[in-house]
Amino acid sequence: MKKYEFNNELFMDLINELYPTKGSLINLEIDYECFNEENLNKVINEVKRIIENPIIKDEVDTEVKKEKINIFGQETNSKLNEIFSNDDLLFFGHGGAAKEIIEGEFRCRYANIQSHFLQLECSNESLSNLKEWPHLNSKTIAIMALNRHEYNPLYNVREKRNDYDTDIYSIPNEYFVGYYDRNTDEFILNPNFKERHDFNPDSELYQDENINEGFTIIDGPKLIQDYYKKMELIDRIMYFASLKANLDEIGYKKVCQKILNEVNVLQKLQEQITPEFIEEQIKKEKIIETQDDDTKIDDEDWVDSWEDDWGDSFPPLPKTM
Repeated sequence: MKKYEFNNELFMDLINELYPTKGSLINLEIDYECFNEENLNKVINEVKRIIENPIIKDEVDTEVKKEKINIFGQETNSKLNEIFSNDDLLFFGHGGAAKEIIEGEFRCRYANIQSHFLQLECSNESLSNLKEWPHLNSKTIAIMALNRHEYNPLYNVREKRNDYDTDIYSIPNEYFVGYYDRNTDEFILNPNFKERHDFNPDSELYQDENINEGFTIIDGPKLIQDYYKKMELIDRIMYFASLKANLDEIGYKKVCQKILNEVNVLQKLQEQITPEFIEEQIKKEKIIETQDDDTKIDDEDWVDSWEDDWGDSFPPLPKTM
């Protein structure tokens, strides 16, 4: 099977050329006049060129060791052996409220798989966790399956209703293959489970925290910050999709849909960066610079003020006991 990757370095090289920054890494400054339609069109054309010319490699065969599951009842063993025989899927278990997850969705307070799931393998040792789940000894365990050949935004996000509303992230139930009921030793299949997933513009966050956090901090209005963050996100999608997944042709096309969707957001942001907006921001910067100049104290003033207070010497030190 062929593996598809993006040449994200071409994209970031162009961004660094068109939108140069200065200052410290903590607080970067950027030229507002860089944010124009001409530059955006160059970015869009480069994205399309990268998408149309994927890097195609031979996928490295990684043998996954599996064993026949035989620690449950006959019917459950049969279902689990069939489910875990699929080499395209990675499996994760979550203890508690499994029936509700399968019938609705999985809700959580952190967009982080490691915080809520335990990875499972096709071995009796790994799946014995279903009989005695490490977290709260849960009686029902929902099993999520992610396809190795996809790289999709996994989490939907909604706004908090109040300060006590914490479970704002959710994963659609189509990612869950079913759940194990410890009381009955049954595995209940999810009729809504999908092995492959369509692009969903409502899903925003990926399972990898690195792709969602730690964006470059730009010194400027929120509109400019959002614009630069969106360009950085496009680069990260290309990079992590190439690094973390074994994208096949179908999976590659789905990632391309996500990238083009982010480009559409960039275009909408560009529409708000009018000449009037840029002129207003430049005026504000000049006012701030003038205020900084008025309050600046040079070295000579600093020495003079020190001598006015203490004369030519420091005050005497207090006596110690």
